[in-house]
Amino acid sequence: MIFISDLGAAFGAARRHRNLGANLAVRLPRDAAQRAGFRNGTPVEVEARRGEVVIRSVQPRYTLSELLEGATPEAMRDAFTWGEDVGREAVE
Repeated sequence: MIFISDLGAAFGAARRHRNLGANLAVRLPRDAAQRAGFRNGTPVEVEARRGEVVIRSVQPRYTLSELLEGATPEAMRDAFTWGEDVGREAVE
């Protein structure tokens, strides 16, 4: 869970953590979150390294079926303008 605050602190300013249930929570200053492209609800990946925690936004991954959901042959035909049929493309 990401909390974005309006405290106006400089990017990279230290923040204290606090407990949120059994987990720790850290507030990100609004300007730092905006520079990173984070908003409330942004899915993130958290990686723990020696002495630091790295938070990255996670790009969604779609399957081909999800990308083509709702696509019909008629819609695909109307989506592209190839010009007039020429040569052996022409069907009578």
